[in-house]
Amino acid sequence: MVKTLVFFAVILWIRTDCFGISYADLRRLKFEAGFDRNEPVHLYTKNYDNSRLYFLAIIDTSETEGYWDICLQALTDLAYISSRNFSYQTMKEAAEKGHRIIREKSALLDSLDSQYSIRAEMLTMIGSCYLKYNDTEKASVIFEALVKKLDNIPDPHKESVFIVYSYIAESYMNLGLYEKVYTYYLLAEKSIPDGPDRNYYASFSDQYLGTYFYRIKNYNQAKWHLTKALKTIRREEFTSDWKPLLISNYDLLALIYENLNRHDSAMIFLKKSLALQNIHDPGIVDTYENYGDCLWRYTDFTGAIPYYQRILEVLERGTYINTFKIAQIHSKIADCYQKLGNNRESLKVVQHAFAVLYRDSSFLFHTDKNPELASIQPDKILIRLLIIKSNALFQLSDRAKDNQGLLMSSLSTFHLTTLVIDEFRQKISTDDFKEFFVTDIRQMYENAVMACYSAYETSPSDTLIDMALYFMEKSKNQVLLDAIKANYAKKSGKIPESVVDLENQFKNTGVELQNTLYRLKFNNAEPGLIQQCQYEYAKNHSEYSAFLREIEKNHPAYYNLKYKNKVPTIDEIRRKIKNSLLIEYMVGGHDIAMIALSDKISVFKVIRNTPQLRNHIKELLQDVSGKNKPKDRLDLNAFNRFVHNAGNLYSILLKPAIDEFKGKDRLIVIPDGMLCFLPFEVLIKNIPSNWQVADYKKLNYILKENTIRYEFSSELLFEYSEQKNKSKSGTMYLGFAPSYDQKKGLRKVNILGSGTAAFLTPLRFSTQEIEEAASIFKGRAYFGANASANSFKEKIHSSKIVHFAGHTIINDSIPELSGIFFSDVPGENGMTKENGEEVIYVNEIFNLNMDAELVILSACETGTGKLLRGEGLMSIGRAFKYAGCPNLIMSLWKINDRSASEIINRFNRNLKKGQNKDVALRNAKIDYINSTEMHGRAHPFFWSAFIMIGEIKPLFHKSRIAFIPAVLVFITVFLLFWLRYRRTH
Repeated sequence: MVKTLVFFAVILWIRTDCFGISYADLRRLKFEAGFDRNEPVHLYTKNYDNSRLYFLAIIDTSETEGYWDICLQALTDLAYISSRNFSYQTMKEAAEKGHRIIREKSALLDSLDSQYSIRAEMLTMIGSCYLKYNDTEKASVIFEALVKKLDNIPDPHKESVFIVYSYIAESYMNLGLYEKVYTYYLLAEKSIPDGPDRNYYASFSDQYLGTYFYRIKNYNQAKWHLTKALKTIRREEFTSDWKPLLISNYDLLALIYENLNRHDSAMIFLKKSLALQNIHDPGIVDTYENYGDCLWRYTDFTGAIPYYQRILEVLERGTYINTFKIAQIHSKIADCYQKLGNNRESLKVVQHAFAVLYRDSSFLFHTDKNPELASIQPDKILIRLLIIKSNALFQLSDRAKDNQGLLMSSLSTFHLTTLVIDEFRQKISTDDFKEFFVTDIRQMYENAVMACYSAYETSPSDTLIDMALYFMEKSKNQVLLDAIKANYAKKSGKIPESVVDLENQFKNTGVELQNTLYRLKFNNAEPGLIQQCQYEYAKNHSEYSAFLREIEKNHPAYYNLKYKNKVPTIDEIRRKIKNSLLIEYMVGGHDIAMIALSDKISVFKVIRNTPQLRNHIKELLQDVSGKNKPKDRLDLNAFNRFVHNAGNLYSILLKPAIDEFKGKDRLIVIPDGMLCFLPFEVLIKNIPSNWQVADYKKLNYILKENTIRYEFSSELLFEYSEQKNKSKSGTMYLGFAPSYDQKKGLRKVNILGSGTAAFLTPLRFSTQEIEEAASIFKGRAYFGANASANSFKEKIHSSKIVHFAGHTIINDSIPELSGIFFSDVPGENGMTKENGEEVIYVNEIFNLNMDAELVILSACETGTGKLLRGEGLMSIGRAFKYAGCPNLIMSLWKINDRSASEIINRFNRNLKKGQNKDVALRNAKIDYINSTEMHGRAHPFFWSAFIMIGEIKPLFHKSRIAFIPAVLVFITVFLLFWLRYRRTH
């Protein structure tokens, strides 16, 4: 009671008689009243209005007297307590005023705040305010400018640096950009201040890292960090400062145990968390949300909804509604209703969220109304709301008698969602988008295509096929497309070459540090070395991100070219493919959508993705890849199994399209999902019966009637036609045949990042293959010690054709650590280099910036790898495409050295004759099948692994020398007839 009376007396005195107050008196008054932010008191929550009045009085007085440092401190405190009490309008006003003072009084503040600590706190609060309003871009600009400023101060307050880095990490965490999150949390960890508060900040750091690892589903690592923080908290004398940390720790541990399917343990921690709080504590919102999330994961959607609704009640008690948080909670409630099959209620909740976000009650009365694209700020919350709405409308249309209206509404919302996703993708890194794509977006695109098909069944039209193709294209390979567009934008001259060189330095340094980090972990290096490497990697990543933003800001032409998002229409594709037939697939959990296009006709079909179909594919792949290798290649049971599967897959996957397009013998296949592993050439049109011998030569493969090439997406057919590759002057051909011979036996190599090793056997035919190719193309070849990783990286920029014949290693757990192996190169004193230096990993291939028109990868499994939903196979071949090479020859499994060499030699000779690339490969395979004397070697294992991706245009013009004799004979005959005519007349 006494304290309250003193408080009001102070307020009254300040309001009525504080003019002329001294600087020292004002500082003393501020701290004596007990409202220092370093001592969180109960007044922040129970007497917020009194606290707000107090700080307003301090601000008025210090501003009048010109005490700008105190004014900034008070504004910071006011923003802080307003944030804790959900009064975001007051927080925003205080932050904006503080920002204005920093700009206008910069010279004066340089003397009042020489260590930049007061301004750092204010700017941190300003960035935090932007986060509350979901404007991550502005927050990041504030935070990163602040970090740069603090880096230039000789002895900065490490506490400020720690807080700023933590806020940056939090901003990216809210958007789900986890790659960036880890970077800044590592930098925050390095900035933990020394002194009596070290344990406090170290616990915060562990909790942040625990949150990060939880988000990326590394639950064991997350639990380790949180348990470490919990031990520190329990060792400390418990005060109100530590209470929020303990609550957050319990909440996170509950979520981790729930994801580890230990529901009872999760509930124990949540109850502990609730026991520490009351309904007036700001942290209660997070605990309610975590409670709801745990129940959601336990599939108790009915139980989760009340906890989410309690959050809304708490938020609406604030003096200013946090619209973004409310929208996020509404998205979770809507998702629960959708999981329960109540799509009408789900739709209603989504519209309520839109009404709050855009302050427009008309959303509540018109379920088909969507936000205007121009008013949308793209983020994950909005995208999730739109996805839920799209799916709700589509599912409701299934049950409606007159479903066409609902279908059209769902398609309109699906399309709007895609536009928002495109804008969102421009703000984030490709790796972050990949994670978001897999977890949130891919299923939405599958539903969108099925909605198109439902409408198409009722009213077939090319417009609906166009729309379906649009969604199919958006559903795949967006990361690859972004990289190719970025490479083209850089090569187009829209940014100076010096800037491109600097970017390459950043990228190469990042890859080197990343691979060094993998090696240190693999070799169980000292924790200090690993941590230092992590910090260096994080710093490079942070500087590179800021550098990219500067490029896009200063070079708008480059930005526009890089983010040109245009899916080709079916009319544009028809003009492009001319006499070919394009077949594009989209593999979903229950269905496979297929669109087939020729220059005149279009077909849209849906195939049931049945267990039987998946079994056909699985068995066929095992047969052709050699995994089901029988004792005898001519085993009749194996032959009949292959014929059965190849024939059925033709009937299911190709016949529905080919039957509609008579006379189209050239196919462009754009696979998806499990179809990415399948060489379509081995499918057979007619299933033979009663064969007494396994004769693979006589089977009616579609290879014998059709020329097939592949592409990652329809959009890429146009990207490279617009991007005319300008090869630098140099050799036509560059070939590499590494040597793997070692005196002491097979060459053993460690597979980085996997903890395993492999043996590289000598390849008998690779040297012959490269020698013959160099002779055909009049190019250069590298063998033995000359076929090194360094020579490969140095020479390939000056060649039209790059050819590698050697060993590869596929790392399915970390695809970027798959690689191609080169010859061991002697180092100092004749010793070979440390293992790992004579390999080029996929993450290095990404940065090669190639100008070659064709890369021939005559090696095992260069076209296969880990299958990522929506991004396809993370293969070595794909990495070369990513690096800028439009055309590839690559393999789908471990190939036979001899047959691979024979096929590639035939392909090269056909290419030199002027044949189109796809025709050259098809003819090489047919020649191989027809010429092999051993029937067992006609098995598809030996010839069907190689596939061609890219454009078909020939690299060489057909020789006209053969026509010269005929022309001379014609001229001679003509002259003889002419002379005879003259004599007779």
